[in-house]
Amino acid sequence: MSDLSKDIRKYLIPSRDAFWKWTDAGEVIAWQDGSTILFRQELEEILSHLAPQGLPPLDLLLILLAGMRDPIHDLERLEAQVKDFASLSPVVSKTEALSSTQGILESGLKKVQQLPGELRSRAQGKALVAECVFDFSSQRTSPELARAIVEEVSSGLEEIIFDPIFESIQGKLSQRLTLKEVSHFLNGLEQLDAEKLRLRETTGLDELPLPDALDIPFADQVRQLIAELKEDREHSGLARLAQNLLAAVSIPRPVAEPEDLAHGGVSDICNRGPLDRLLLSELANDDLTLTVRIAVNEALYLRREASPHPPQRCRTLLIDCGIRTWGIPRVYLAAVAMALAASTDQQTEFRAFRAFQKQLETVDLASREGLEELLQALDSHLHPAFALPDFLKQLEEVESDPEPVLLITEDVWHDPEFQTALRTVDLDILHIATVKRDGHFQLIEKSLRGNKIVCNLELDLESLFDTASTTIAPLVRQEGFEGLPAIFATHPFPLNLAYSFQQNKQVTWWVPGYGQIGVTDSGLLLYWPKSHTGAQLLAFGIPQLKGRNICWKTGIPDQGRISLLTGDLQNSELQLVHIDLEQKSVTHTPIELKQMEFTAICAHHGFLFLINETFNTIIAIDPATGERVGSSHYSSDLILACDRFFHTLDRSQWLALSFDISRGQPVMTEFSLGTVNPNDVVTIFERDPDIGPVCILWKGGKIYFPAREELKTIPVMDSVKVESISSEDISTDGQIVAIKLDNTFSWDRCVLNLYSMQAELKPARPDIQKWIDQPAHWKNSGRNIRKKFMGILVTESGELVLKTTKQSTLRILYQPELKYIMLQGSRISSSDQRRLKTFKQVKHNRDLGCHLSVATWDDGSQAFLDSRGMLHLKSADINIPEVSLCLVEGKTSGWCNDGRFWGDAYFCGENECISPQPIFDTAIKKFGEHLT
Repeated sequence: MSDLSKDIRKYLIPSRDAFWKWTDAGEVIAWQDGSTILFRQELEEILSHLAPQGLPPLDLLLILLAGMRDPIHDLERLEAQVKDFASLSPVVSKTEALSSTQGILESGLKKVQQLPGELRSRAQGKALVAECVFDFSSQRTSPELARAIVEEVSSGLEEIIFDPIFESIQGKLSQRLTLKEVSHFLNGLEQLDAEKLRLRETTGLDELPLPDALDIPFADQVRQLIAELKEDREHSGLARLAQNLLAAVSIPRPVAEPEDLAHGGVSDICNRGPLDRLLLSELANDDLTLTVRIAVNEALYLRREASPHPPQRCRTLLIDCGIRTWGIPRVYLAAVAMALAASTDQQTEFRAFRAFQKQLETVDLASREGLEELLQALDSHLHPAFALPDFLKQLEEVESDPEPVLLITEDVWHDPEFQTALRTVDLDILHIATVKRDGHFQLIEKSLRGNKIVCNLELDLESLFDTASTTIAPLVRQEGFEGLPAIFATHPFPLNLAYSFQQNKQVTWWVPGYGQIGVTDSGLLLYWPKSHTGAQLLAFGIPQLKGRNICWKTGIPDQGRISLLTGDLQNSELQLVHIDLEQKSVTHTPIELKQMEFTAICAHHGFLFLINETFNTIIAIDPATGERVGSSHYSSDLILACDRFFHTLDRSQWLALSFDISRGQPVMTEFSLGTVNPNDVVTIFERDPDIGPVCILWKGGKIYFPAREELKTIPVMDSVKVESISSEDISTDGQIVAIKLDNTFSWDRCVLNLYSMQAELKPARPDIQKWIDQPAHWKNSGRNIRKKFMGILVTESGELVLKTTKQSTLRILYQPELKYIMLQGSRISSSDQRRLKTFKQVKHNRDLGCHLSVATWDDGSQAFLDSRGMLHLKSADINIPEVSLCLVEGKTSGWCNDGRFWGDAYFCGENECISPQPIFDTAIKKFGEHLT
């Protein structure tokens, strides 16, 4: 016998003088007089909860669990048990020890008795109490031994209980406990508090952290409000409208700030600039030489020092609340105001006013109350011309550069009286945003040179304000599943599946804000919204949908919608799969490419590009329809680096792939790197449109963001040299990059996190997928399901029993004390053995997403075994509801075809669960009784 087996037995076997014992072949822990303390399955759940930190002594744990029953069976026996330990002398005398513990256990267990009944009755509640009591226990097993003990308890204890050496291992309790351990146990009882337990159960904390006063930028406050309003039924349309405008509307600014500042000096010499900044040495050349040097950019110029900070601006809004804005225009104007507020940067101050009763009133766009006040206000004037003088005074009071914007309806803009008043406004630049009831939006720039339309939009207001799409879709019965369990014809699939996502980039990927998406080798498309629940079944049966056949996938969701391309690139048998995580819907479209072979895929601005690097061919695809919309060839001296970025052989130039709508084909355009030398760039990639392209440089730890013209240095990376970056080593959302280092360094990889702008060096043989696939706080969430059964039988008493391929039997029963339906190992009589119905494979003309086998009785009743670990009972009596059970040992979960759920949230998700007893009585028990 190994040392591990001895330690397991030593932990699980009671001492000779213990107050408890194993009964019923190791299925029940009872007092010495036979009274029940708890069941093996309950102990398994409690030990599983405590195992990560190691297990406390089982004797003390059972004292605590015995004290949770009301009333306590034998308190005097428990107190005697606590006092019976060996490590008393010579440190403490027997009398002193007895007096010091006198009554402490009784008072501690009284605290336990005062805890809420739900904590003392549920296994999860008992585990939580035990966790708090043994928090500071020093004599806990190792986590490895704890896991082994839990596995032993899970598989049954008959082998241990009936082991010949059982009695030789028992020993005395005094050899198992110490004074220190008992002292910690008693202190843990004294510190029990119902409120702390409730807080730990809901938050995992004993005390709530004090709120930290965060200075949230104004634009972020408005964005948070928009996100909150999207979930609000009353204002969801306004929030969606503001979000659409936020993506399309912005106030234009000068391309570059003036560099010629009065206080600036000379900062550099360059080969471009105005003629008045030519070096004096250049003017010494003759006219022809000077002209040639200027023409070929060889002439040298002085560059003035730029301002250390961009000038502060103050975006000021005047919102019309006149009678012409009543109804939809008012909501439209409020959405425009929120979009302009949310698009301000940290260098821009923001103020908003509304015209009301010949004066200005401040508008708060960062709070729900301020927004509702704006929507409710109504002025009797036809236009806000009366408020323009006060508006100009507000602009004069600010020290920063003004950025005034008027928000009005299109009717007001065309009003002659308003236009007359507008001509008196003495501003260099004034922007006017106009809206119309039919969804038309214009942003007009009024300057001394006249009016210019900056932005022109047509928005479908009916679709944005349609609330029908936000309602929850009811269960839908699908055709083509006649003769099969009802759950197969129900959409969406009611129960979660017991699949754990694997850290494999090809099979699963992280979708920010939503969770994990995965594809199995059998072609199931799964979705984990939370790490501790089972997988929701989104789709199955899509051609070429297998985990290893995914060619490309999106990482950043667009309003909950993501896409993937699956199939064989070499044979061009591809399917575009579109997934809506909000509606839980999936559509797929085939792509016909006439047997062309491709080596790479990328996407940009709504187009999908398939690239053949052998023949330098690019095919553009419309992802919405799967249709080919254009093609082109590129020069053979261009090399694909990553995503849509190419470079020349000598790396002197970088180009980006995009789609030219006017020409109807993919095009290559030079990609500007600003002041960065193209030869210094390892690769460029683009996954997140908010960040834009990201350039990784060979050395110096430099990361360049062209969209912001920002060059950053990562401290950990500045001492290493990059060798290469593969597109497979970049996370789907582009935020985690695993960079391969030059082989002259002792480290093999450097993992860069663009969220935190931090890097970490990693050793050789790295687990790249584990680093970049999903956040670290997500853990695998599989459950141990049972699916290897050879048959099912109904006993003479009407009980359902499953027989495994290893000839053991599991009974389906309802446990009144635990209040759940469970699978429990048991023996059956020889007469019942002859009632066995074997499972036979079901052949069906539809892809079911699993293997299905069936056992059939003479009257037509059927039991279907699902390869995903479910049992479906379909009685010949139509008055008995169909039921589907998730086959896990211990507490089970399931669904009835009348819409009832029972069990754990792991399988039932957010569906409301009821007590399992009526389901057992009306469905499972009736199924068996009907066959007796």
